[in-house]
Amino acid sequence: MKVVISFDFELAWGVADSYEWEVRERSGLYDACHAELPAYIRLLEEMSVPVTWAIVSNLLNSETGHIQTEHLKGRYRESVESFLHCSKPTSRSAVDLIKQVVSFEQHEIATHTATHPYPSHCDIDEDVYMDDVRISLDDIGLLLGRVPTNIVYPRDEAHYHKAIAKKFGLGARINPKILRRSNLPRILKYTSEITNGAPPSRVMLGMSGEVLQTGSALFNWYGGRAAFVKRFCLKAILRKILISASEPRMEKDIYHLWLHPFNLLRDRAVGDAFKCFLIQADGLRKKGLLEFITMNQCGQELLAESDLHKNYKRLCNDTAD
Repeated sequence: MKVVISFDFELAWGVADSYEWEVRERSGLYDACHAELPAYIRLLEEMSVPVTWAIVSNLLNSETGHIQTEHLKGRYRESVESFLHCSKPTSRSAVDLIKQVVSFEQHEIATHTATHPYPSHCDIDEDVYMDDVRISLDDIGLLLGRVPTNIVYPRDEAHYHKAIAKKFGLGARINPKILRRSNLPRILKYTSEITNGAPPSRVMLGMSGEVLQTGSALFNWYGGRAAFVKRFCLKAILRKILISASEPRMEKDIYHLWLHPFNLLRDRAVGDAFKCFLIQADGLRKKGLLEFITMNQCGQELLAESDLHKNYKRLCNDTAD
């Protein structure tokens, strides 16, 4: 079995267009991230667990004057500029944390855009979104010396994926709902997952030759009336994943777990469950039953096996000759 873990690393950028960032900032959530995430980053490195960190690239800018907003429009731009003016540095910047992340070379850096726009917002069109992704790629390349090969779409809204894949060649993590078009009530979704376990990640080639991967489970149970059900559901899913790794099967599944780093701190039990899962999975890894890989490694394995990609490489080599 192979396990992909991806982090949507955004801090307050994920809710910069609403008042929610102020609520979370006052609660001390973002200060806690700076204080406590280093322990998780060290744990991942000590256990040699590679993770795909999909970062909002503006986290790399400690000075607000370096942040581009000219490509944004309307109320979304006003909200972002107000956020930049009013928020604390610990809510909008994470240079210290990202430096610790990239010190472990096995981690992958993906993009989560520059300002965390989402297509369902009335002021976000394709041009704005494409510019935002371009800025994120430029900043990550310039400030980290990494070239992202994957994008994780804010709020799982992949409306402009075709254009992004064609222009930037990025693979993506997408929500299984995009493929299933399922309208099941949430309680039936949880019941199905408890009974059947998390769906294995579907890894496939997109129309532009990019790699698409579906998530298997969100590692979180914070808040809402369904919190208890979500807690029970996630624990049941993780048990099934670990049990499945021990089962003799010809083909081993890939499971893609994802979370926001602040999920580990917003509900401390989530952080404990994450550590427990890593320890149990590491025991299976030592027996050769489980492997941790990044989104990029997962994609490269598919491309290596793909006849379409092999033919494309062969054509390129023939043209070069």
